[in-house]
Amino acid sequence: MSRCPPPRKKKARKYIQLATVRRPTAAAVAEAYYANNPAKAGYLRADALALLLSLANVGAHARVLVVESCGGLVTAAALERLGGGRAGAVVSAWLGGEAAKRPPLDLWRLLNFTAAQRGALRFAPLRDLLGQQRAAAAAAGEQAAAGEQQQAVGEQAAAAAQQAPPGGQQGQGQGQQGHSSTVGPPFNCCILAAATASPLALVRHVLPLLAPSASLAVYSQYAHPLAEALDALRGQGQLAGLALHECWWRQMQVRGGGGRCGVEGAGVG
Repeated sequence: MSRCPPPRKKKARKYIQLATVRRPTAAAVAEAYYANNPAKAGYLRADALALLLSLANVGAHARVLVVESCGGLVTAAALERLGGGRAGAVVSAWLGGEAAKRPPLDLWRLLNFTAAQRGALRFAPLRDLLGQQRAAAAAAGEQAAAGEQQQAVGEQAAAAAQQAPPGGQQGQGQGQQGHSSTVGPPFNCCILAAATASPLALVRHVLPLLAPSASLAVYSQYAHPLAEALDALRGQGQLAGLALHECWWRQMQVRGGGGRCGVEGAGVG
């Protein structure tokens, strides 16, 4: 004959709340916010976040541009996907310039990144990035013009040396000029998840910042803006491999509808 447990222990088993300490990851944070406060994370589900990272080709040594209104969740996931590599970087940008109001992007702090990982993260307004890209393009044009001029001078010197008598001075060869790459535009990966902006307008806004064949993924809670952007971009010839994807996570689908992300594939140089 078994003895009944004391009433105090029975009440404890019935009403006590157990907590499990988990390592913070982007997937765990996405699940927690979607279950408790989905508006703060832009109604972004964990499966939609994973699909965005995969289709944007975010990985080690990637230079990622993120424009979001999901509280910093997409930025944190992209930084986590880099794996702490020194060659990669994540730039989280927002619409406007320095005077524009910066959206709240503090969810990335929940993942307890190391100092090396935090060093690969940068915040900047889109207007500054576009100005940086225009300055780099102007500098590249000046270097190309200077190189052509130097080449023309070298050809003239070589022609004069050939016409000179033997024993004359020979033309000097031109040196090779290298270039150094810096973190910033052009980016080879891009994720757009800003609910406050039109997907089509946002894609057109960031295209000058992307490298040729860069992977681009766009997230929206609704399918209609993505379908409109897809039809408009197909006729421009600036992007290739355009497709519209929809996530189907049945448990979450019954509770709150499916998250959707449209993917604009490789950019045509």
